[in-house]
Amino acid sequence: MSHLGQRLSALIDGELSEAEQDRVLTHLAGCEPCRREASALRTLKRRMNSLGGDPAGDGDSALANRLMS
Repeated sequence: MSHLGQRLSALIDGELSEAEQDRVLTHLAGCEPCRREASALRTLKRRMNSLGGDPAGDGDSALANRLMS
């Protein structure tokens, strides 16, 4: 898990406030491990979306959270 925890996923999903987004982006600017994790998470989410749906939208958010971990 990154230094950012769930905030990294929230950033990619567009769920952060503007102030929190700025803090996360500032962290990413100086943290190569977190940038790599962000890139991997974006790739994973694109692949999951290409499978035909939002995994959290089917009511099984626990499974989606395990897959994202």
